Amino acid sequence: MSTPASLTASYASSTTTQTFALALPSPPTADSVTEKTAFICSVRSHVSQMQDDINGFLTEKMEEDKLQEAVASLDSAGLQRKKKASQRDEKREEEMYGEEDVGEE
Repeated sequence: MSTPASLTASYASSTTTQTFALALPSPPTADSVTEKTAFICSVRSHVSQMQDDINGFLTEKMEEDKLQEAVASLDSAGLQRKKKASQRDEKREEEMYGEEDVGEE
C-alpha cells in the first residue's frame, strides 16, 4: 500500500511559519497516455493552486510589514518631535534662569 502523494511547501521567518499542503491524485497505474496526461494536468493544477495560496499569504505578510513600518515611523517621528520640544523648553529654562517668566501667569 503506497502513501498518498502530496505537494507541500513551508515558509519560515523570524516571526512566523506557515506550511502549505495539497493532496495529489494517485498516479496512473496503466501505461495509458491519456491517464498520464490527465495526471500531469492535475498535478499542474495543484501547483498553480499552491502558488496562488503562497502568493496570497506573502502579499498579506508584506502588507502587515508595511503597516508595522509605518507605525514605527510615526512613533519615531513623534518621539523626535517630543525630544525637540523638550530641548527647546530646556534651552528656554536656561535662558530664563533667575528671571520671572511672564508667559506662565
